[in-house]
Amino acid sequence: MNGHTIVQSLDTFFRWITRIAIVNLLWIGFSLLGFIVLGVFPATVATLAVTRKWLTGARDIHIGKLFTETFKTEFIVANIIGWLLAIIGFLLYLNYKVMLTMADTLPVITLFSFILVAFFYLLITLWVFPMIVNYKDTIMQYVKNAFIIGIGKLHVTLGIMIWLFVVLYISLEFPTTIIFCSISLAAVGWNWLTLKTFNKFDQKEQ
Repeated sequence: MNGHTIVQSLDTFFRWITRIAIVNLLWIGFSLLGFIVLGVFPATVATLAVTRKWLTGARDIHIGKLFTETFKTEFIVANIIGWLLAIIGFLLYLNYKVMLTMADTLPVITLFSFILVAFFYLLITLWVFPMIVNYKDTIMQYVKNAFIIGIGKLHVTLGIMIWLFVVLYISLEFPTTIIFCSISLAAVGWNWLTLKTFNKFDQKEQ
C-alpha cells in the first residue's frame, strides 16, 4: 500500500467519523429544540433519513439541510406515532409491575397474553420509524405494515434487537459515545437491516 492510498483511506475514515458525529449532535440538538418531549421522535426519524441516504449511495448530501427538512416534514407524524407507542409502553410497564405483585396467583394465560402483546408492541416499535422514511402513508398503515413485516421477518427483527442492544451496552459502558456516535451508529445498523427487507418487498411488488 503506497502513501497516497494510505492518505485516501485515512481521509475517508475521518470523513465518516465527522459525518456520524454531526448527525449525532444534530439528534441531540433537535431533541432539545423540541424540549425532548416533542423533539426526540422527529429527530430520530431525521437521523434515519440521513443514514438511509448514506446506505443508498448518496454520501455527499447536505446533512444539516436534509435533517432539518425531515424533522419539519415528519414532525407531526413522528410525534403522534412516537407518543402513542410511549403511552402504550408505559401502560405495559404498569401492567408488568402489577403482575409482579400477583406472581403467585397469576393465571398462565394472563402471563402468556401479556408477553404476546409486549412482543407485538416491540415489533411495531422496531419497524415503524424506518418505515416513515421509506414510504409515504397514513399512520394506521405505517403501524399495520410494521406489524406485518415484523412478524414476517422475525430473523431481521432479532438482528435489529441485537444491534440496538449492543450499541446501548457500549453507550452505557462508555457514556461519551452517546454524545458523538451512539444514535448515528444505532440508526445505520437499524436502517441497513430494514432497508434490505424493504428493497425485497419493493422488487416483488414491481
